[in-house]
Formats: sequence, structure tokens, C-alpha cells
Amino acid sequence: IAFINDKNRVGAFGQWELYIINQAHAETRLTEDGYITQGPSWSPDGQQIVYTANPGEDWDLFIMDLANDNFISRITTLRLNVTPQKYNMCPTWSNDGNSIVFNFPQNFGRIGGIYLINIDGSNLRNVTNDTLNNYSPAWSPDDTQIAFVSDRSGNEEIYVINTDGSELQQITTIGAFEPDWSSAVNKMVFCTNQDGNQEIYTMNPDGSDLLRLTNNTCMDKEPAWSPSGTHIVFVSDRDGNLELYMMNADGTGISRITNDEYRDWDPAWRPN
Repeated sequence: IAFINDKNRVGAFGQWELYIINQAHAETRLTEDGYITQGPSWSPDGQQIVYTANPGEDWDLFIMDLANDNFISRITTLRLNVTPQKYNMCPTWSNDGNSIVFNFPQNFGRIGGIYLINIDGSNLRNVTNDTLNNYSPAWSPDDTQIAFVSDRSGNEEIYVINTDGSELQQITTIGAFEPDWSSAVNKMVFCTNQDGNQEIYTMNPDGSDLLRLTNNTCMDKEPAWSPSGTHIVFVSDRDGNLELYMMNADGTGISRITNDEYRDWDPAWRPN
């Protein structure tokens, strides 16, 4: 599992670094450049990671190649200059390995579009093509649709759109965000505040068959499917600090993955 940790933080934001943790809970630090790193996503072969980082004061997408001595290449030159809270471009690698979807915040993060780009940085295109706030994209199993979050209805809700920008559909009405779409079981996992605090649910891609997985007074967020669709990794502060946890797809069998005094977040499960 790839994730972000701030144990090397300097001040409020500096040195949020990329780590991976294995089944034995042994951690390996992947970045040591002093930048703020966010939003890791694995390539389908599990050999590369795309993420957001800020060399200087601007944000762009980078790819680390674990099969090539962790070589890092910059794939965008958008050079976003936004408020510190809006730096995560939420990149997600397509299941066929050819494209990356991400959100592109503009106007100091208050307006953003969903964009596609080839993994070599070519063919940048705007999917949502509007002046609304759209973010947190996730691919459908067949790469023909993208789920994302928008507040166009007045509340944060999950929408689905074709990759060519057609057939926009709203699929939640309960205030939902942070979707992840399993290619193994064709289910979405997401977060909602409808119960008074942040909890994790699953549903069908059309919004039906809602199932609540977490039930406590703490914050549970950033859920991500395992490659098999049998488990979900997520972030929680239930023990007083942001840590990574894992549970079965039905919400049972919750176990803690990380255990330190620092914050861990943005988990992404490595493909098999």
C-alpha cells in the first residue's frame, strides 16, 4: 500500500513524503525531496506511482518508476499555484495503463475540472468542460466512465460521466465524496457525513444497494479497494491520530495497519 506520511514535516506543510508498507507492516520511504507529496495512484502493473508534488510553489503530476531505481519524471507543466489546502490533483491511473485522470483546480481551488492526460504527458483534455467545482475522480472498471465529486447541486455528491464528457449522471443524494470504483466487483466505496460524522459506505455504480461499513463517532475517510475487491483500506483518527486501517468489504474485521505518532493518509493499494 502506498501512502503519505508527515514524520519528516518541517513547519505546517513541508515534507509530506511518499511511503509504501508491506503485509508485514514494514515501511519504505520513496521520496526524500522535501516537497509536499499527495494523492498516489499505482499503474496497473504495480511498477509505477503517479502523484502530486510541489517543486517550488507550484503543483504538478509526477511518475515514479520503481522498476527503474525510483526514477521520477514530471508529466505535467501546469504549474498550479493555489492555496495550500487545494494542492491534491487526485491523479488516478486507468485500468488499461494508458491514461491518468485528475482534477485541475483553478481560481485558488474554488473552481476545478476533471482532466485526462496520456501517461507521457500528451493529449491533455477537459472532460467536464464547465466552470463548476469538480474533483476526486475514479475510473470505471472498463475505463469508459469516470466517477467524481461535484457541488453543482449545492452539496457534495458523486456523479458519473463518460470519458468524452457525455451523459453526466448524479448518482448520490446524501452528500457523498471520495469515491473509489472497484474493477474486481464493480462497486463504489465512498464517504458521507449523512450520519453526523464522516463514515464509509459502498454502493452499486447507479447509487443503489447502499451499505454502511463504519459506525463510530470518529472520522473515517479516504477508502480504497484492494485489487481483489475483498478488502478496503481507509484512514481514521479513531485512536487519536490519522492512521491506516483495513477492513473486509462488508465492514467486518477492522485492523490497524500503521501505528506511529505521525499522520498517515492517502492510501493506494498496489495491484497484484
